[in-house]
Order: sequence, then structure tokens, then C-alpha cells
Amino acid sequence: MSEAQPIPAPTDPPTGQPPTAGPSGATSPAAEPPASTSRTESVDLTEYYALIQDTTKLSDRRQSTNDLFVGLNVLFLTGLGVVFISSHFTDWWATAIVCAIAIFTLWFNGIWIGLIGQYRKLINLRIRYLQALEDRVTARQGWVPVVVVPEKTDVPVTTRGIYSLENEVFYRARTGFGFFKRERHLIFVFMGAYLFVALSVALLTFAVVHHLLPPFQPPLQPAAPLHAQPTVAG
Repeated sequence: MSEAQPIPAPTDPPTGQPPTAGPSGATSPAAEPPASTSRTESVDLTEYYALIQDTTKLSDRRQSTNDLFVGLNVLFLTGLGVVFISSHFTDWWATAIVCAIAIFTLWFNGIWIGLIGQYRKLINLRIRYLQALEDRVTARQGWVPVVVVPEKTDVPVTTRGIYSLENEVFYRARTGFGFFKRERHLIFVFMGAYLFVALSVALLTFAVVHHLLPPFQPPLQPAAPLHAQPTVAG
């Protein structure tokens, strides 16, 4: 008699296949993706959402800093206007005050430029990291790429993630998009205004002191019209 052949052990079905019956009639569950992969994607997404909130808070802080410095510059310019009008340019005290304020505000706005530069570096670093996370999740097929047609163009962009999309549309295309340049332009406008006012006060004071121009007199308020008195017939 021939020896009985052993029954081969059942093998696991491939991933995505329905459960199959074993030798005893029980069904074996279908194979699932490795737990380490899904756990890594979960960690990536958790970090992604937390970093988005942190970047948003940093952007809000940058905007609050800009609002504060704009308000202070408007206040300083208002003070210069008061000195400009009330001095009559007959003494050098007004020139000294205006020049002192101009020097202080130039230093003051230099600090502003440094602050927004630091905010820009911190925010850009976070955006680059978020973009790397988007690429990583997409590469692991956690996200399906989408096709987006940007404004004012007919060229579609295939990507996934808002930061990856911004990089493709604005920065990689060298469109000159960016807030830092515009913020610096605003600061330079304020600095130029201080220098212009200081130079104007100095030149006008020199001209008045040396009798090249008459003292400045502010325009008088127009007199209120007199109401005609009614005449009474005799």
C-alpha cells in the first residue's frame, strides 16, 4: 500500500481577495495592508493638520505686527504734520524736532523690516515642510492627485495639496508673487515720507530765516456771513 500524502497547509489569499474556506470549513480573513503603513500615514496627517494651525497662527501674528507698525507710522506722520503747520518756519526748533523724529522712525522701520523678514523665513520653512508632507502622503497613495486649472491660464496642474499647488502656480513659474516685497515697499514709502518732510522743513526754515521767503501763515478761517437784518417799514 502507498503511504498517505499529507494535506498541504492553506495559504493566505492575496491582498484584496475575499475570504476563502479552510480545510475545516472556516473562512480566513482577507489580508490587510501592513499596520505600519497606515500608522505612518496617520502620523503624517496628524502632523500636517497641527502644522497648518501653527502656520496660520504665525501668519496672523505677522499681520498683527504689520498693523501695529502701520498705526504707529500714521501717528508719527500726524505729529510731523502738526509741527509742520504750527512752526511758521521762523525758528530751527521745528527742524530739530522733525529731524529727530525722522531719525527715530528710520531706526524704528528698520526693526519692522527685520521682523517681517524673520516671519517670512519661519513661515516659508513651515510651508516647505507641509509641501513635503503632501508629496509623501500622495506618493503613498493616501491622496489621489486632482487636476486644477488656475485663474488666467488654460494650462491644468495635476497635484494634491494647497501648498504644492501654490508652488506650481506662483513660485515655480516665477510670477513675482509674494507679500514680502509689497510689505517692504510700504515701509520704504513711510521712510521716504519722513525724509521728505524733514528736508522740506529744513529748506523752508532756511529760506524764512534768511528772508528769502516770508514767514508761513496758515490760511485764515473764512468769516461767517452776516445775516441781513430785516427792515421794518416806518
